[in-house]
Amino acid sequence: MNAYCVGSSDRQVEELLNSCGLATKRASIEELGALTSPSAPQPDVVVLDLRNRTSIPASIALLKRTHPRTGVLIVASDLDPALLLEAMRAGVNEFVTEPIAVAELRAAIDRVASARPATELGKVLAFVGGKGGVGTTTVAVNVAAVLATSGSRTLLIDLHVAYGDAAVFLGLEPRFSVADALEKVGLAVSWRGTGMGWLLLLGTYVLAMAAQALANLALPTEMQAAAARYPTADPKLSMQLVFVVSTVNGIFEELFVAGYIITALREVR
Repeated sequence: MNAYCVGSSDRQVEELLNSCGLATKRASIEELGALTSPSAPQPDVVVLDLRNRTSIPASIALLKRTHPRTGVLIVASDLDPALLLEAMRAGVNEFVTEPIAVAELRAAIDRVASARPATELGKVLAFVGGKGGVGTTTVAVNVAAVLATSGSRTLLIDLHVAYGDAAVFLGLEPRFSVADALEKVGLAVSWRGTGMGWLLLLGTYVLAMAAQALANLALPTEMQAAAARYPTADPKLSMQLVFVVSTVNGIFEELFVAGYIITALREVR
């Protein structure tokens, strides 16, 4: 493996990397920006020495976005929570603090190497339903199951913030959710969005009632023909109620989730 030792004011980290069997090249913080180019040759791991710094260079986050396979290991003087959180958000793989032991550094480098994604990228299949209840999750889960049982490495991700239930189909109880992923990038989920969802539902009901009344006034013949063509199971059941239920069923989930997303995401301070 080859490594870039970035930002070191002495040769301690470089010598430790050499003792771990890495071919090491020294670089400055300013030279780190050159690695962010899409065509730049990449080392196996970038070792960033932050013992004399209090923040992570902005080029690290850009490097991880441009070259996600490049591992990043930080060496710091202590385990500062703010610096550690900044490192996680930038996509840093490992964090080592003083006093630096060869065995600890070697173990961190081995973890970076083992976590590198495969060179061959996989295929992405997206399943999007036009409305709730049309079987999108059922199709997605079954396709994932077939791919997994056929020997393919398969990752199933349910991105439905409010009603993600792919785990139920698989008989699993997930330890993490989309909310945890959002918090990783500086967002948090609260219950405030639920109230907006109910307000949107109420608005949907009012609009549905207004549309029903307007249709009865403007298109009485067409509405009577529709009632005759699609009779209700119970003669006492109001066609108005059927219309409202059908409308709400079609757009309630989308409005509820929209309200949830609009108001539930807030920036973490």
